[in-house]
Amino acid sequence: MTRPVSILQRIQIRRVYTENVFSGTYKRHHIDIEREPRDTRVSEFYIRVLAPNGRYAYDGWWSPGDERDMDQAVMEALHGAELLPRDSQP
Repeated sequence: MTRPVSILQRIQIRRVYTENVFSGTYKRHHIDIEREPRDTRVSEFYIRVLAPNGRYAYDGWWSPGDERDMDQAVMEALHGAELLPRDSQP
């Protein structure tokens, strides 16, 4: 039996996937995320998700309120752009 592939594994990385920068594609939507540390405890992420029609499905800051990693920011981008089912966890 094969193991299901996670959503993060299905994203096509376009340029980079680091702790501070992400660029990828999911369902023909281009995702760009940059981490902007505001202090030593909390980071904010600037998320842009460009839809195939050229409009932004997500364009703004995500401030989770605690320390989060890039995987969680990618999941926020997918949820915010409504690319995932509503009942899936961010």
